[in-house]
Amino acid sequence: MDIFEIDGTMYLSCIDRYSKYAYMRKLNDKREFYKILEEVLIQIFPFCNKLMTDNETIFNSIAAKALFQQLYIEHSMTAANHSTSNAQVERLHLTILEITRIRIKQNKSAATEELFNAIKEYNRTRRKPIELFFERSKTKGIKELIENKQEYMLSYHNKKRTQKEYKTGQTVYVKQNRRNKTNPRYLKKTVQENYEDTILTTEGKIVHKDNLRNNDEDNANINPSNILSSGNNPFTRSQVRVNRD
Repeated sequence: MDIFEIDGTMYLSCIDRYSKYAYMRKLNDKREFYKILEEVLIQIFPFCNKLMTDNETIFNSIAAKALFQQLYIEHSMTAANHSTSNAQVERLHLTILEITRIRIKQNKSAATEELFNAIKEYNRTRRKPIELFFERSKTKGIKELIENKQEYMLSYHNKKRTQKEYKTGQTVYVKQNRRNKTNPRYLKKTVQENYEDTILTTEGKIVHKDNLRNNDEDNANINPSNILSSGNNPFTRSQVRVNRD
């Protein structure tokens, strides 16, 4: 699950891990977010017991935690702004954008008009999770097969990959997903805990190490205008502007 933005309009985007069935819901106002979140989890994914999101504030709030607890959902968070962290939903965004772009070119329409048509086209060969749930006796062993293949692919691609170790209290600079040249390039943070591929900041944010500035010697020479010391945006979203050409 993720927050997705296209041409200034925000959506709650979801994808089922097994069936790859996708669902998007327009967010007109952040005040209605938790009502929509509850409706999606109860009506569209009623048998969901595990949920993965980025560590966005909107998913990590007291209201969200209370809802997940009420619905007996195990919530896990990944680092934001990293393609492999919540890869399935990020891949969904790319696919939906490509379908939307093609439809815009064909129909001379706007992205917001074609987005749900793109979702419908994407789901054309997929089954709803609730339908598969009642046929689960026919798919025994599929979950274990998927997990084994994922473990094999991860170990194969990561066997030569090493990550730097960061110390508690160390200052780091997080690369920002800039959309224009006026935004700061880095966000100054302090390390609270070091993990294998991520760090936990003193603000409780999980950051993937690939999004940290690598060269320590150059950190001292960063232009101050390129650094933002703090900032809390409830929607750390996937922002996209569709090219209509």
